[in-house]
Amino acid sequence: MQKTMVYLPKELKEKILIIANSQGSSQAGVIRGALEEGLGTARFHGSASAQGLIKIGRLAERLQAKGPKDLSENLDHYTWDE
Repeated sequence: MQKTMVYLPKELKEKILIIANSQGSSQAGVIRGALEEGLGTARFHGSASAQGLIKIGRLAERLQAKGPKDLSENLDHYTWDE
């Protein structure tokens, strides 16, 4: 296990203590259980811009699109010049 320090509001710390005492478990056990339950239902949502770039990349693969061969050397030109 990895050790982690977390600052908690007084009310939350008191709730953890009450639950730990009522269950006969440690405060660390209550916190781990709550984190596992909460993170188990959490889903990662990437940013809209990242999702858009992934879709563009997949479309380019399907169309077998190719970019300029000198893109890495002339990035500023392709990005900013018209």
